[in-house]
Amino acid sequence: MPLLDRHAESSIRTIFTQPTADLVRSQLDTVADMFGNQFPKVRAMLLEAKEDLTAFAHFLPRHWKKIQSTNPLERIDALHPELPEGAPALPNTTNTTTS
Repeated sequence: MPLLDRHAESSIRTIFTQPTADLVRSQLDTVADMFGNQFPKVRAMLLEAKEDLTAFAHFLPRHWKKIQSTNPLERIDALHPELPEGAPALPNTTNTTTS
């Protein structure tokens, strides 16, 4: 992964690690402004999606971790970081033998 991509990803992740809803929304503005000069389209995209990106902040903070990812594959990846990318997380239980 190129350094810029890692930096961008790290910056965007800071939005989701803020302790309060107000700080979540404020951090999104900060990150969008950080990208603004060099990547105006990224800034516009983040601001346009602000309500969707920060929707989780309408819930109580104790629920945020549970709703961070609604994608079951992302959850499996997070629970099993030792798996190589693309490897099946669950064993194949189909019978492949013929009788």
